[in-house]
Amino acid sequence: MVDQVNLATEQTSLLYPEVSRKKEELSVNKWTILPALWVGGFLSALDMTIVASLYPVIGSEFKLMNNASYIVTAYLITNTAFQPLYGRLSDIFGRRPTVVFANAAFTLGTFWCGISRSLPELCMARALAGIGGGGLGTMSSIISSDIVSLRERGTWQGITNIVWGIGGSLGGPLGGLIAQRWGWRTAFHFQVPMGILSTILVAWRVRVKPTVRNSNASLLSRIDYLGSFLLVTGITALVVTFNMGGDAFPWVSPVIITLLVSSVLILFAFYWVEKNIAVEPIAPVEILSQPTPLNVCLGNFFNAFCSFVIVYELPLFFETTLLMPSSEAGVRIFPYVISTSVGSLCSGLYMKKTGRYRNLVIAGFFFMLMGIVSFAVLTSFGHRTPLILISLCLAMTGCSYGMNLTSTLIAIISSLAPEEQAVATGLSYLFRATGSVIGISLSQTTTLSILMKQLASNLKDDPDKDDLIRRLRESISIIPNLPKDIQKLVIKSYATAFTWTFALVAIIAFAGFWCSLRIKQFYLHTSVDRS
Repeated sequence: MVDQVNLATEQTSLLYPEVSRKKEELSVNKWTILPALWVGGFLSALDMTIVASLYPVIGSEFKLMNNASYIVTAYLITNTAFQPLYGRLSDIFGRRPTVVFANAAFTLGTFWCGISRSLPELCMARALAGIGGGGLGTMSSIISSDIVSLRERGTWQGITNIVWGIGGSLGGPLGGLIAQRWGWRTAFHFQVPMGILSTILVAWRVRVKPTVRNSNASLLSRIDYLGSFLLVTGITALVVTFNMGGDAFPWVSPVIITLLVSSVLILFAFYWVEKNIAVEPIAPVEILSQPTPLNVCLGNFFNAFCSFVIVYELPLFFETTLLMPSSEAGVRIFPYVISTSVGSLCSGLYMKKTGRYRNLVIAGFFFMLMGIVSFAVLTSFGHRTPLILISLCLAMTGCSYGMNLTSTLIAIISSLAPEEQAVATGLSYLFRATGSVIGISLSQTTTLSILMKQLASNLKDDPDKDDLIRRLRESISIIPNLPKDIQKLVIKSYATAFTWTFALVAIIAFAGFWCSLRIKQFYLHTSVDRS
């Protein structure tokens, strides 16, 4: 395949001269700047899995267990909605002030979580932490692209993903241990010193763009307020729709329909404003008129959709169909976590050596598709599902996801001019975050819907059918203690539900593979300024 040199890369770089000076000095900068960013990334990943393990405990303490999931939802909403804003804001105010703000907001929000006295207050604190958390990953990627050449960018992104993977892996066990010994508030408070350290490090070490010399009024006048408001509002409505649909409200309820229609209309208004009114768009939509950026963003949506279905659905399959305890079910996902980091780093090394990413993108999406299809087949065996095959498929899909994370990032930033890479990175992260939210919601709704039909059919001769179904909806812990004949029918119902869920998700995986075929190869420069 012949490389197509992207003429756009000849445009002026965003980099300040001190960052694009000779190679030896740049190398020193990389080793001081990137580790400072990794501290925040590690903390963000750690926090997300800590809270996932804590919210049942918190809900029980406040005696509001039915509403405890809003602790997660509040963070997810602001984290997703604010991610695309960081790209343009960092162009206006500079990289360092923006990443310092993200770290400070996350740290302050986390501290507030530890002193919250009610569930609504805790949700507000999580929303503040989400605003900062949304910038930790996005700004880390943007700044890395500023100081690392395209040829080496994938390798550094692979290392970054390993750091995030370690944080995510430690969060659950660590959060549970701390909460058990010292209470859930300590699980938030112990993160604060690390957050302060991260804020100090990025304020001290991150010097990528020049200090902005314009007045505050001049800088504030450049912000696309209307576009920012519409984007945050539209994404918030969309995330709330898919978090509450099928759970707090039926999908056909007036509340969900109103939210969904409103989000579509608001996002359409955002598109029109960005295209026709905004002088300096917060998210230039014309970027998505180019084939490679568009298909990268869509591919990230589909890739995250599939990944989060795997992470959330398979542990439930292990518990309900293979009757594993929850602790073992969580451990069984480790092949996916480990292989994600391995796939990300190896793809980065491959791109550094060859200067090519397109074949990696296609391979990554293809093996994700094969993995999802394999899960659909394997779950159909029910309690006879071979665990070794499940583990191999987890390793394959995890490696694919890691490959896609790194290769698609290189694809989108290499296809655009340097001054567009920050906002493009924000857009890419937005599609990924939205895909994860919708993937979790739709897969769980699909599984539950099919399960209810299967239980009603398979248990039709049981006089206590309705009571059993109600108990199963409340807790899956009763399955191991059911009479063997009833247990067999329940397991069969769950297995069928998971099989159909993965079969439907395979359509999403195929859409991702189709997008990967439309991503073009651009030249990967060996110098930061793309000279």
